[in-house]
Amino acid sequence: QDVSGTITIDTMWTTGNYNLTNSLTVASGATLTIQPGTTVFLSPGVNLSVTNGGRLLAEGNASAPIRFVRPLGNASTWGGITIHGSAGSPETSICYAHIEGNGAVAIHSVGGTLLLDHLTFGSTDRQYLSLDGSSFVVSDCHFPTPTASFEPVHGAGGIKVGGRGIFLRNFFG
Repeated sequence: QDVSGTITIDTMWTTGNYNLTNSLTVASGATLTIQPGTTVFLSPGVNLSVTNGGRLLAEGNASAPIRFVRPLGNASTWGGITIHGSAGSPETSICYAHIEGNGAVAIHSVGGTLLLDHLTFGSTDRQYLSLDGSSFVVSDCHFPTPTASFEPVHGAGGIKVGGRGIFLRNFFG
């Protein structure tokens, strides 16, 4: 199924394949829920963004992870996943997911609230996480050894007011 544009109401993607042909934004007040076993193909240069007040719930499981990847046979990179937030913004949750083929930071949060659990990353030439002024729990993720010069996990601006910054049982290398 081809998707792009802006999600303005709560939306659920059932297990299957979704093609982001242009950038997609989850608007304030809306939640995009992605069911386990779903593959999201992101076309070259395409980004997935969550605006302040929006939420992404991409919660796979051990036997049915969610995949964010480029289309089959396409060597061009897509952008990244960006979460914008502020005080009181809803928590975005990405669990049991694999991210590969991104040309920018895989997950970039600016003031967001995130739960990132059991993530794997296939693109070793781009930063994995940038957590700027955010609240986060990052657990049981595997950050492979980079093949380029960058900080695998980065953050600026500290932890947002009333937030938390927790790294638990992650593997680097």
